[in-house]
Amino acid sequence: MVLSALLADALARSSCRFGGRTATVDELRGTLGEAHWGSNRLRDALAAPLEVPDEVLEPLVGVLRQRLAAYLDVDTDRIGHSVDVIGQGHASTRANADFAVENQSTSTVSGFAVGLVRAAAAIGPMEAARLMGGWLMGEPLRFKVCIVLGGGYVAERLRLDAGVRLSALPISSDRLPKCMPGMDGNRVIGVLGQPLLEIEASTRPVFFSPPVDGRSFPRLDSVTALSPASVDRFLLALSLVSDRHVGMAWAWCDYGPGQWFSGGRASALWGPGVVSNRGLGRVWSYSLDTGVVRIDDLKTPGSHVSGKQLQRAWEILPLLDQRHNDDARFRIAVDRWYKSRSRLLSGIDRALELRIALEALFLDGAHGELRFRLATTGARYLEVGLSERREVAKILRDFYDRASEAVHAGGVDFSRGDDAKLLRQASRLCRRGILKVLEEKYRPAWSDVLLS
Repeated sequence: MVLSALLADALARSSCRFGGRTATVDELRGTLGEAHWGSNRLRDALAAPLEVPDEVLEPLVGVLRQRLAAYLDVDTDRIGHSVDVIGQGHASTRANADFAVENQSTSTVSGFAVGLVRAAAAIGPMEAARLMGGWLMGEPLRFKVCIVLGGGYVAERLRLDAGVRLSALPISSDRLPKCMPGMDGNRVIGVLGQPLLEIEASTRPVFFSPPVDGRSFPRLDSVTALSPASVDRFLLALSLVSDRHVGMAWAWCDYGPGQWFSGGRASALWGPGVVSNRGLGRVWSYSLDTGVVRIDDLKTPGSHVSGKQLQRAWEILPLLDQRHNDDARFRIAVDRWYKSRSRLLSGIDRALELRIALEALFLDGAHGELRFRLATTGARYLEVGLSERREVAKILRDFYDRASEAVHAGGVDFSRGDDAKLLRQASRLCRRGILKVLEEKYRPAWSDVLLS
């Protein structure tokens, strides 16, 4: 209660400048709540410096110095923290393999106090005090990894209890999440209506003693709802269960209330920026007055990922992650199958990737008659009845022949006609084999399959 009361007093006597005038904290909070993503009003409010009188900052600094004593370097009056605090220089900022942006920096206690008041201006003194109390009790910095997917359109909001959500972004830019970093109009057009994957994550510790040399910061422990598996591995699982290439187009982090210590600055936007759900709309509108971009003739495909498929991806993730790490040939098979599903590749390149995937999946080595062993092994493993095995063997033989012809003679077009159909059939058989290996939790010796 002491901290929240001090913050309330500081806010009542603080001001800021934005929109060309001096404004109260209440006006700032109202603008942050009402202004939409991409608007000049929101940008001005986020960048508005907060002016906190020294006489109200001093008692707040005294309380913080007492509560942060375990992390305080008394000689420099500095603390270490993994919160991005406005006006404080960062000694280390990096994005780890799971797209979490980790900040490690030091602040004077008074500098951190200004950041705390800045956060309270956006979320209220009670919430800011509650947040600080949790961190002081050892709670981590909680956030979400947000990924715009290049594939896997969804028509409804899907959720896993483990902390994973999948939904479609709005079709109008003024409804985009405010935590999303800015981007130009051409990029926004490619984002609207696309699938958004949100993964709960956390980083600890929030507070630590500042390094003596200013460089040797402690290692942060960042985990996601998918840990120990990676985000990339989960996208691979989603691709397998939905039978399509689901990859990352853009990524950023939503730090929720924690972002306001830095004035609401969003984490960097990064990624290849490639989306494959084209054709959501061909007519767009742009308002010069508001800067809003929107799709005017939304044409959505059917859902590419269902709730059951999202759950299935979660269930196979541990098996996929373990086998991907431990079985080199399986890793080649699943990675090459995934690559073969990319629409960015030509038909021939997709066929060649798939041929490698099938060889890695159904062959134990490069000796003997590969075409015969691949077709026969795949047929025996995937089917039980003789007629079904004959059909699978024919598809695999024909595909192998056409892929070989594409390499040695050219003139094969896998983007249309019978060859495109053959590519689809062989891809589905490869996917079935991968999923069966995962379900049975082992990949058999194929010589035993042939002799059984």
